[in-house]
Amino acid sequence: MSNDRNRRAIAVVGGDLMARSRIEAAAAANSLEIQRLSPDDLESLEAPPDVDLVVLDLDSGGRALVDTWASLADESGPRAVGYFSHVDVALGDHARSRGVDAIPRGRFWRTLEEILAAL
Repeated sequence: MSNDRNRRAIAVVGGDLMARSRIEAAAAANSLEIQRLSPDDLESLEAPPDVDLVVLDLDSGGRALVDTWASLADESGPRAVGYFSHVDVALGDHARSRGVDAIPRGRFWRTLEEILAAL
């Protein structure tokens, strides 16, 4: 969680511009600050971002993104939610096994406001 209790922030990791735009609009509607990270940016970090939530585009990053996040965050990092195509069951299972709240893409979009409002 972020150190400044008055500041609520999320990090968005992924390359899909339309998806990122939707997430950023929902975050702005909830008065959340936004950090944009590419998977390469995430790999270069020495510690998890100082945010309340990390949103991972698992479709664009796959298992490599999940593994990068898991090695960076361990158990000390912020909550990570990842969205993925419902047909890629193996990716969702892998993400969950590494501590990511993996949500099929359709359900993710339906519950995004709820997820962000709970921060």
